[in-house]
Amino acid sequence: MTDWLDEELPLPVAKPAGRARDEFLLQKAVVQFLRLACPDGLVFAIPNGGHRSVRAGADLKATGLVPGVPDLCLVWRGRSLFIELKTRVGALSRSQKAVHQALIAAGAEVVLCRSLEAVEAALLEAGVRLRASCQG
Repeated sequence: MTDWLDEELPLPVAKPAGRARDEFLLQKAVVQFLRLACPDGLVFAIPNGGHRSVRAGADLKATGLVPGVPDLCLVWRGRSLFIELKTRVGALSRSQKAVHQALIAAGAEVVLCRSLEAVEAALLEAGVRLRASCQG
């Protein structure tokens, strides 16, 4: 088993309220866009964040939670594309970097995006056919 799977789940660290809200709003917009623009794909959230007790965190880890998994996954035509969303100033954690590398090594595609436009551009670059554009 890899080291990043064995590490203890950290106690939740609160992001500044504005940044957490900005990431929430970005993720909400991305999900809405992908449900419209890519109806033949399946997009879903991977809710690793949030505040929880130490016991709840341990229970989640025991049932498969992996710290650092990207925020969203789009499954499209047999491909798994993972989307990590960050604000303009957000940075990847050590566990996020390690999981991204492991996903890529396993054959998945991982993108880091800081805007809805960046998500659209990354998916188009990956060859995903979109039926709508956020550009208007």
